[in-house]
Amino acid sequence: MKDNELYRKIERDRIYHELLFSISFSENEQKNLDATKRKLVSNINEAFSGSELYLGFKFIGSAATGNYMRGKSDIDGVIILSNFDKQVFRERATKISGLENIVFQEECFIVNDKVDARMGEFDVSIGCINGTFLPYDNLGADLLMHPEFTLNRISENQKKDILLTKRFFRNLGLYGAKVGGFAIEQIIAYFGNFDNLLKHLKEDRTILIDFSGKYRGPTNSMVVSYPYCGLDNLTKKVTQDDFKIAVNYARKIMGDPEIFLEDSRAFINRQFWSKRVKKLGEKEELSIPDIYLNRKENRTIKKEVNLVRGLRILDIGCANGYSTIQINKREFNEVYGVDVNEELIRRAQQLTFKERRLDIHYINCEMISLPFKDDSFDVIYLKRAISNLPSQRKQREAIKEAFRVLKRSGKLYVLDLFKEGYDKLNQIRQRFSLHPISYPYHCTLLTEENLENMISGNLRVERKEDFTSTYYLLSRVLYPKIADFLMAPVKNNSFWNYIFSFLPSPSIGSLGVNKLYVFRKNG
Repeated sequence: MKDNELYRKIERDRIYHELLFSISFSENEQKNLDATKRKLVSNINEAFSGSELYLGFKFIGSAATGNYMRGKSDIDGVIILSNFDKQVFRERATKISGLENIVFQEECFIVNDKVDARMGEFDVSIGCINGTFLPYDNLGADLLMHPEFTLNRISENQKKDILLTKRFFRNLGLYGAKVGGFAIEQIIAYFGNFDNLLKHLKEDRTILIDFSGKYRGPTNSMVVSYPYCGLDNLTKKVTQDDFKIAVNYARKIMGDPEIFLEDSRAFINRQFWSKRVKKLGEKEELSIPDIYLNRKENRTIKKEVNLVRGLRILDIGCANGYSTIQINKREFNEVYGVDVNEELIRRAQQLTFKERRLDIHYINCEMISLPFKDDSFDVIYLKRAISNLPSQRKQREAIKEAFRVLKRSGKLYVLDLFKEGYDKLNQIRQRFSLHPISYPYHCTLLTEENLENMISGNLRVERKEDFTSTYYLLSRVLYPKIADFLMAPVKNNSFWNYIFSFLPSPSIGSLGVNKLYVFRKNG
């Protein structure tokens, strides 16, 4: 392999590794799924136990194969009857304990009948089929065998390729609506890995996957048949235009894999903040669950930006505006807040109106494309904003854009999450037999080296502060260890965290995840 080809492969593998962290099912999600599945099986067996027709229940889809993508919250399964009876199915299904918002589908394809409902955090879809048919001549029986097909043909290592392929089609708006999980599992079984799929698409070659050898239906740009009976195409909703979009996207990310990372993480980040604003609105804990850490951050920046009156200040990544109001004294300066999330800006405007803060203005825009002229602001701060960008490349662009609108001799404050802090903190937690704290999946953590490399010659580091180290040591090591000993729950907003947040700033052990960098633009 040539040196440049080897470099491209190493870089592509790095990007895939980073992306897989963001899209793989978390440990907590897996625990919740497993517990819900156990409860669902028990409750279904109880509801159908008195029926002579009942032959059992079986999970299908990702609930059976484990190929879940983070953020997915659906569980699919099939109830098997020896002879389908709609009345029996519906009467028993309504008695399944734990199901809420039950809706029966009047028009079903493949299964004889289906109920959709909610159980805890999960959407549940339960079909019903006649269990007397063989998979080689019946779609319902074929559906029932999909988990075996996947588990027999997909290795543990190929599961990552399934997730990457799901993410690929999700970025195009095709996953779920037009390309389902089982079709993707067949695609990887056929092509071997995600890169081979990209290479195939790049050449604008149609996809025809028919493990059954029996498919005789329409042939469009993409055919993935039912693998035992071959009686239908799982991707029949994919249009010629859809396929052309997939081809062009494959070509783009084959040329620049970081585009795939950026598109995927940007999607994940938007989804994350949309859920939070829907749940928390104008509340303080929207930006971070630990409100005392948030207040410590606000006090730190507030000391810096309120030294002189009459400044023009820019808050990049202002979220719902709660911290913007807390940091900036009333009618002290002219303040602008920007955020890419339109709903967050709307919430910020509402909150600021309630506080009657006529000095604060909000604009919906991207931080890499600010609607301001050069040299517009005396002070700019980014509070946990840069880490919400999907790649180091985008982070560099954001720093460059902030530098552009900063006045000469102006100050730029970057307060954000750093990988070094997480790693050092988890080393200490390990010594105390505490589980490691995971990196936030929707973020691209900074490193001190990377941040300093993003700075141009006309922007210099004035100082840096590890002002949260003591707080992290006490709130993330001492407090949880004592709580563990007392068998008490650990709470982000505990009284102890409130006390810890006011302790003097000098660092203990450089364990701070949230660090502050102060830059000055040369005059």
